[in-house]
Amino acid sequence: MHTAISRVSLFVFVALMASSVWAAPKVLTFDPPDRVEFTVNSVSARTQYLGDARLGTDSTFKSATCLLEKSGSGWRLNSTLTQCGMKRDSLFSDAVLRQIMTGLKISMQIDSVGGAVSTDGFQKLQDRIKALPDTAASNQLKEILSPDLMATKEVDEWNIWMARLVGRPFVVGSVTHATEDLKLPDDAELLSFEFSFLLDTLRFQERLYGRLMTYIDTDPLRLAKATNRSPKRMAEIFQMPDSAVTILSEPMSDYRMTSEVIFDVETLLITSEKTEREIILRQYDEPGRTVFSRLVETSEKQFTYTKR
Repeated sequence: MHTAISRVSLFVFVALMASSVWAAPKVLTFDPPDRVEFTVNSVSARTQYLGDARLGTDSTFKSATCLLEKSGSGWRLNSTLTQCGMKRDSLFSDAVLRQIMTGLKISMQIDSVGGAVSTDGFQKLQDRIKALPDTAASNQLKEILSPDLMATKEVDEWNIWMARLVGRPFVVGSVTHATEDLKLPDDAELLSFEFSFLLDTLRFQERLYGRLMTYIDTDPLRLAKATNRSPKRMAEIFQMPDSAVTILSEPMSDYRMTSEVIFDVETLLITSEKTEREIILRQYDEPGRTVFSRLVETSEKQFTYTKR
């Protein structure tokens, strides 16, 4: 299993004591039924800023019907996009998006432990784009909606969550820590710091669900405040000198992300996912003056299971 961001240190597990010292906590495994049908409704927004000026916002909604079924030693996830729409300040229209996306079928192969291996179907999107009567829109979309990049993103989004859940002891209050190499849009390479908390559980219709919160930040001091840790404790966790948390040089670029996922404890099927991400790129337009380019992304997904 891999993620979009390469791991450069192993997860360190810190757990509260189990209710019984003799009973080992349940280890989370990907174990869905042999066949399960569900729908996914998602809403996302991307807002760009230059300095204090807002350049534009793209808002997108999508609905898809999905079938996850056993396939050999793993599973196959087949998805059909049934609805989509967009409000955006530039580029192409909502009608064009519906024309090229509605009915698109994507198939993802998942291995025996829950890791996404590959996807098929995005090449058909390029065929639809080429068939658009508007040549200008077609050329723009060819650059934006690359089949290879979209396939990689689909696999990575699945695997990022599975990497945080699969193999994790199910202990409420447990925390994992990690460092990651990040590559930002301006090709800046930064070290980021991650905290992942198994916050609590809830029971609904006789099923047990867990809630996982994850914080990623390139600024360890800001992460310490978000996770209610002292700078000294943060330095200890990530094995850094105290000065690395309290005295930081201003980087050229910056990144932070907060996400929440609610999942079925027995199967690891996700019921909801929320993410907020901010990327700041520091640019110099003339000697002595810094211009901040900022991208803010939000995403929310709801999963509704019809057969389990």
